[in-house]
Amino acid sequence: MKTFKVLVLLICVAALPGCKYKTMSEQLEIEKQNLTVQLAKSDSTLQHYVSVMKESVAKMNALVGDEATGQQQVAGEDLPASLDMAIAQVSDLLEQTKKKYQSAWGRYSSASTKVKALENEVEEMKIVVAKKDSIINVLNDKCAALDVKIGEQAADIAELKQMNLELEEKVAEITGNLNTAWYAIGTKEELLGNNIITKTGGFLGFLGRVKVLSPLVSSSKMEKIDIRDKKTFEIKCALDDVKFITLHASGSYSLTTVDAETVNLTVTDPAKFWEGSRYLVIVY
Repeated sequence: MKTFKVLVLLICVAALPGCKYKTMSEQLEIEKQNLTVQLAKSDSTLQHYVSVMKESVAKMNALVGDEATGQQQVAGEDLPASLDMAIAQVSDLLEQTKKKYQSAWGRYSSASTKVKALENEVEEMKIVVAKKDSIINVLNDKCAALDVKIGEQAADIAELKQMNLELEEKVAEITGNLNTAWYAIGTKEELLGNNIITKTGGFLGFLGRVKVLSPLVSSSKMEKIDIRDKKTFEIKCALDDVKFITLHASGSYSLTTVDAETVNLTVTDPAKFWEGSRYLVIVY
């Protein structure tokens, strides 16, 4: 458009009279200079716009990645088309990013809901644990008190056991004493010599004297027995020679001849036999 105006002006100048040629020429020169300045400004502005468009296309292509290179080559040097294509690619990328964001947000919301539910469960579990801790503390206190009581009872039981042991020993001692007896079987000379029997009574101090248990008898000179175990005694003499020094109830024992020189005394009723005396002295 500006070039057309220049041509018109030149035609007009050619038609002017010679006198005016110089003035018109000067004006045209001025206009030419102004036009040159405007063209330079326009070209600079156009170059700036082209540079901005190229930079924009490059930045957009950088956003969408390597896929933009091939599409730019197809577009060639057509910057508007390249810009439109880059904008379309960026829009598509934004749309994809939006979809990915929405998908991620959905997953996040779902996870957030689950986390919230889990947090609620954790809080409930904390409450339950606190209650159980309280119960455990009460039980621990009761156990501690019970331990003290058990310790006291254990001491009492130990004392009772000791007392029971002592009582058992005492009972065993008493029972042993109750079932302990002593016996001595031998000739007159043996029994007199051990001071187990003595002679007493009789006329003039010696006629008709009888043999009895010595009042000074010592159990250490006799055999100690347990009447529950010892019930048979062997006597080395004939049956007619057996004489009891101590008293024992008839019917509580039996005498049996083993051979011509041996007789067995068998206690058939221990309680009755030993009732009169815990000493058994037989002389033959």
